Amino acid sequence: MRVTAVDFMSPELIGAAYGAQSDLRQLFEGLLSRAVTLAQPDVSAGIFTVPFPDLINIIERNIDALSANGYMPGDMQPTVEWQGELNDLRRLDYTDVNRWFESIELITGLAWAVSYRGLITGNYSTGSDRTRQIIRTVN
Repeated sequence: MRVTAVDFMSPELIGAAYGAQSDLRQLFEGLLSRAVTLAQPDVSAGIFTVPFPDLINIIERNIDALSANGYMPGDMQPTVEWQGELNDLRRLDYTDVNRWFESIELITGLAWAVSYRGLITGNYSTGSDRTRQIIRTVN
């Protein structure tokens, strides 16, 4: 998903970003048996404005959780800790929202690449970095 300069920040957009993160979390569990805990933003009906730092930082911290432990692609842009109002060096804009979705795409590609690098030789898994090796038991 991509947004443009004429799009507005909305609870639906936050929900779409979280949905993509949740899909990636499930992919990690299915491909790599890697459990990632994500915080879910409250975008329930009746919320008419987006609390700037609170909801935005949930998405940013979820990206940090997904990219932790060696799963940060080299070309991924870093996340931001938003303070809100005039405390930030620059204002949130559509490029930040696009950065969220680009980060999710890059981490997804990395997860698929790591899953293909696993050397399957048996029942057990060693290591916690990108290169996983499954080793067999010795009878």
